Amino acid sequence: MIPVLVDFLKKWLEANGGYKYAGEWIIDAVAGVPRLPGFYPVLLVLSGMLVGVWFDALLRRFDGSRNTKLVNLGNDLRRLGRDIRQRQNVLRNSWPHNVDDLKPELLSCHLRLTKAGIWSPGLAFHSRSEGALWLANYLETIGTLLTEHHFAEAKQNALGVKQALEA
Repeated sequence: MIPVLVDFLKKWLEANGGYKYAGEWIIDAVAGVPRLPGFYPVLLVLSGMLVGVWFDALLRRFDGSRNTKLVNLGNDLRRLGRDIRQRQNVLRNSWPHNVDDLKPELLSCHLRLTKAGIWSPGLAFHSRSEGALWLANYLETIGTLLTEHHFAEAKQNALGVKQALEA
């Protein structure tokens, strides 16, 4: 179907001077758009939607909902860190298999951290023998900083953990 439409379009452009006077043809087409019926009502509706989206984004920035989400994320991180640390005290030799049931929550927190612009290790700690302690410390530290509204420090601390992990 596409080759037929392309061939039709080529023949129509040749017959109507689209190739010969391409600049004029394009300018006339663009200039003719406001003459279409319903152009101004559509423009008004789309402009209103654009202003509404902008205003909504502006209000969300100042209403504190982002801060509340980060504090809730911090509480979840602290709880996960505490759970991982407790499991290591009881089931020390089975890392990382003793946290298999926590992997969905860890992945969810990883995605939420990434969405918030904070580096997250994902499953990088699972390959290390001391990964449980690293992960528990990371979760508890970043979680504490987030719950205490130290968002920039949490971001910097997470990058520091990333550098230490890569070293």
